[in-house]
Formats: sequence, structure tokens, C-alpha cells
Amino acid sequence: MKERSAVLVAMLHVITQLLLPSQTDLRLDRVVADEQTQTFILEVASTQVTPACPRCAAATPRVHRRSTHTRADLPWADVAVQGHVHVRTCVCPTETCSRTIFGERVPQIAHPWARRTRRLAAQQQQFGVALSGAAGERLADDLVQPASRDTLIRLVRRHELPTPATPRILGVDDWARRKGHTYGSILVDIERGEIIDLLPDRSAETFAQWLRAHPGVEVISRDRGGTYAEGARAGAPHAIQVADRWHLLKNLDDALVKLFTSIGPPSRPSLAHLRRLRRTLSIRGDQGRLRVLRLRSLLPQRGGCLLKRSLTCPSHTPATACPPTASGAGGGSDGPLARRRAPYDAVCRLHAAGWRISAIAEQVGLHRDTVRAYLQTPAFPERQPRSRQPSVLDPFKPYILPRWNAGCHTGTILLRDVVDQGYHGSASTVLADITPLRKAAGIPPMRRVGVTGTPITDPC
Repeated sequence: MKERSAVLVAMLHVITQLLLPSQTDLRLDRVVADEQTQTFILEVASTQVTPACPRCAAATPRVHRRSTHTRADLPWADVAVQGHVHVRTCVCPTETCSRTIFGERVPQIAHPWARRTRRLAAQQQQFGVALSGAAGERLADDLVQPASRDTLIRLVRRHELPTPATPRILGVDDWARRKGHTYGSILVDIERGEIIDLLPDRSAETFAQWLRAHPGVEVISRDRGGTYAEGARAGAPHAIQVADRWHLLKNLDDALVKLFTSIGPPSRPSLAHLRRLRRTLSIRGDQGRLRVLRLRSLLPQRGGCLLKRSLTCPSHTPATACPPTASGAGGGSDGPLARRRAPYDAVCRLHAAGWRISAIAEQVGLHRDTVRAYLQTPAFPERQPRSRQPSVLDPFKPYILPRWNAGCHTGTILLRDVVDQGYHGSASTVLADITPLRKAAGIPPMRRVGVTGTPITDPC
């Protein structure tokens, strides 16, 4: 019997060492199994002799009251664990201290006012870092460590990021916080492929200050603009500046677009040259497949035979030549109307020359039904102007405009007012109707209060 008791005491001592982070300030009184909630409850008491005030660090034996704090802990297998920590609320002995009473701190278990232990918070933080909010929430529920997505995001934001080492090869480019309005600069360690910092703007002075604060950059990969070049010369004059691959290919793309849109219909040798160029540009880069330049979209398409494998037209009459295209005649400078009209004109010319509908469809690149519809119309079918459809917001627009001129420029308030009057549409419809009012009044984006706009009579 004595041997059995000794074994149980030894097992309890081992379990206590595994469960409690401190053996000197904490005592495990008992373990209770709640069968209804499938939870183990650990009754833990603080054994500190004299708690210290967290504000003035003065120790005191005066106890004001006793309380119990509940904190979630790591589960045992698939059973949840809660810790009931019994602490004291003491009276601060320092008269000048702003804390009259204070709760006994147990930093070995959790932060003050926390509802989970440090080790549980550390694991949930890893869920948030690896999977973000929604996916991390699902994994935490499966592992009996429930936490909302907002809690995981808060734990991630509290995580202290490691200080990155100064890169040897630095890549810099701009990035949009709010596209079209607010831009910053992104700095990347190209050797490790990691983002190391985000600058609040894309000015040369800010970039130069960062380079002065992080000496050791040897190569700077940037775009071909002058802002980052000026900042690199001021902050790291000994660094080598190079143009990155993406901007080089983008400049090549733009140059080829200007070249191919400025020339007329190519001859047989030039067409073969364009095909070889197309195959040459279809290469792979280290960062993935490069975008293939679609020369077919740059050259005249629907009106001529430039994109066919043979320059001879499949005509019934061998002497019939390919009709000139509108885009080829105009040197690529025709407007959208001329580009839409070119296939119709080509269909009419080929039909007048005696071509069949199937041959015209194959030559021009249209469906047979489209060619047949073109031939049945006496003139080119112009696009009809789109008629305005009635909106569910129309009955409430006489209220929105006077309310706007009265000074209410907040979309959510106007939405709430029209909903109270019986509006059952979506919020985006109301906000889209307010956008012309904001532009007409000259109110800048992201400013809803404190702005006086000019009165509007006609938002259109």
C-alpha cells in the first residue's frame, strides 16, 4: 500500500512539473474532469509570499480580497483544458502611488487580463502566421484550441518581426497602398527572395535615408525612372545600379508595339521575320514564363490575309487579289469605328468578287452566320445607343440631392435615410449614385466630413 501511494505521489509530481511553468510560485491543488463540457479544470493557486505592486514595485502583505481567473490552456489529446488561477488583490503600501489596489500578477502563466495561457497564445499565433484568419480558425477548432479569426489576426499583429539583415543585392519598386492615389516603395532582398521593408512614399530622399541607415548594399535593381536612381546615388554612391528584368522586357514590349503598329502590311520576307521573332520571344525566364507578344493583335486581322499561312487568297478566280484592309491603309491610325467597319467592308468586297460565304468566313476570320448577317444588311450596322434602364433608386433621388446640398456627404447616412423611407436595393447602388455628386462638388476621395462642397443642381 505504501509503495502504491509513493508511486501516485511521484506521478503527481511529474504531472505537476509538466503542467505548471513554475514550481516555486504556483501550486496545483487538484484536477477536475467536467463530463458535460468535456473539459479538464486545473485548480492552481499562487504561492508568492509578498506580491509586488506593478506600478511602484513595492511589496505588501495586505490582502484586499481573493479572486479566481479562468484561462484556457493547451488541450490534453482532444480534451480541452482550463486553468482556474486563485490570486489575491492587495493594497499598495505607497501613498503616492496611483494604484490603490492591484491584482497579483502571475506572469509565468499569462499576461495580465489575458484569457489564455502564454503557450496557448504562442500556438494560436503560429496558426495565424501560417494560415491567416479564416483557415487558422478552422484548424484551431479541429485541434480543440478554438479562437476567432479576429483573435488570430490580433496575435499575429503582436508578433515581433525579426530584424532583417542588410541585403547585398537590393530590389526597389513602387507599390500601391491605394491605386491611383497613395503609393509607397517596396524593398526586396533578391538573393533570398524576401520583402525586407516598406517605405511610406516613393521619393528619392526617403530611399536615400533608408540606404544610409543600412550600409552594405552592393547592387541596386530598380526601374528606369530617375527617382530611385537619384536616391541610390545619394544613399549608396558606391552601389552598382542595374535595371531589373521585368522593366527591360516591358520596355522591349512597348518598343515592339510602337514598331508594329507604325508599319503597313508586311511582305513575304518580313512576315517570316515576324514569325521567327514570335518564336524567339516565347522563351522562359528564371521567374516564370514570359508573356508572349501577340503579334496577331498588333497586325491587321479581320480585313486581310496577313495572318494566314499563305499570302495567296483562296479565291475562285486566281487573278483576284486580297482586298486592302482599313487598318493597313491607314497605317494603324484608324479609330475604333474604322476598325469595326473593316470586316464589314472586306465581306462586301469579297462577296462582290464572287466568293462563297464559307470562303469569306475563313478569309476574314468571322463565323458564317456573321458573314451572312452582314450580307443581308444594306449598310454597316452601327451600334445603337444604350437606353437608360429604370433604377430602384429613382424614387429616392429627389431626396438625396437636397440632402447632399444640405451638407450630408456620408454615404452610409444617406443609405440609412433612404432605407427608412422604403428603399430595398443594395448599398452599392446608393454609393455609386453619390460618386458623381462628390466629383461635381469637388470633394477629394476619402474625405466625408469637414468638407464644404458647392451646391449641385444637376449631378450629370
